[in-house]
Amino acid sequence: MTNADRYSQIYGSEAQAYDHLVTHEDYQGNLWRALEGLAEWKGSTVVEFGAGTGRLTRLFADRAAHVVACDASPEMLRVARQHLRRELYPHVEFTVAEHRDVPVYASADIAIAGWALGHYIHFSAGNWRECADQAVERMLSSVRAGGVVMIIETLGTGRREPEAPSAELAELYQRFESLHGFQRLEIRTDYRFASHADAVDSVRFFFGETLAESVRAAESAVVPECTGIWHRRRAGHRA
Repeated sequence: MTNADRYSQIYGSEAQAYDHLVTHEDYQGNLWRALEGLAEWKGSTVVEFGAGTGRLTRLFADRAAHVVACDASPEMLRVARQHLRRELYPHVEFTVAEHRDVPVYASADIAIAGWALGHYIHFSAGNWRECADQAVERMLSSVRAGGVVMIIETLGTGRREPEAPSAELAELYQRFESLHGFQRLEIRTDYRFASHADAVDSVRFFFGETLAESVRAAESAVVPECTGIWHRRRAGHRA
């Protein structure tokens, strides 16, 4: 099974298991502290690209005035809706859309994508650079002048020091910086599971046997992870 096939299966029919994994990520809360320092979330309008099961959406839903959470997988959004029920979060709107087809508002305060654009390397192997560039431009087009765009991607699950896990991801990150003008912020987003066995099983489910064996050998319920946040403001001034 190729990586594209495996991810398609997970996102299409195993969203609950995926949600179990990501709810154990960043147990120290470093991600939200970093995001909070990069933009003003209170009262904001946010467009989220690749919202998945709402792992990020849950961080800012109570602070934003309006959220448009988009994902290509209806199954992933079904789980997100379970977490963010309409009666409690009427200002959160869910839309089935691939990154490049997300509606362009041009007036959002924040556009954010979490662990999403890197998948073009698997799903669009022949033209992933073009697809990723188009998605970035879509994000930039979604925010007002002076609005903030943030892209979150992996710098290594199972790693204690940040490093792009593949040559393709390293190139993608370089494109964010050199072609699109983003700055990089590096943080730790370690996982903490209820038990060592749960850590092994959860890591195997998404990341595969090699990393699962490393987690097993470590004999810990904590799995280290490094994450990058690429951020920039859209040029211009707010009217």
